[in-house]
Amino acid sequence: MTDARRSLRSWVLGRPKGVRHTLWAQLTGRFDPAAELAAARAARGEPPARSAGGGLALLPVSALVDGEAAEAMIDGRPVAVCALGDGVVVFDGTCPHAGGPLGEGTIEDGALVCPYHGWRFRLTDGGCETASVPALDRWDAWIDDGWVRVTRPG
Repeated sequence: MTDARRSLRSWVLGRPKGVRHTLWAQLTGRFDPAAELAAARAARGEPPARSAGGGLALLPVSALVDGEAAEAMIDGRPVAVCALGDGVVVFDGTCPHAGGPLGEGTIEDGALVCPYHGWRFRLTDGGCETASVPALDRWDAWIDDGWVRVTRPG
């Protein structure tokens, strides 16, 4: 393409992803709004829109280390995200004993251990092995499109 045609084309279409470029793509049938939105969200580092399974995108899987806990926030409330192989388990993130941040705890022998005083909570059901207290609320969690997604405990 000659320089004259290239400059005429750029003048007609405008800059890539600009208004004229988008209008031209719509007129010629080459515009996919869902793909454009997904690309814009990915460029900003945002989670993909809700998937068919629904749920709230909590944090990217790349932020997790297998066999360790991480802390995340849901509506200003801390939760502990435990990475286990190719799955995740999510519990309320505050220890009922002394308010310890369970997301900063460790995972040992199938239990989440509070960093403050060592209280142990089973990863299978959130029950406490150390004392007779109610089990931690467990969130329904799964991995979808590279993100940990959760729904409220039910």
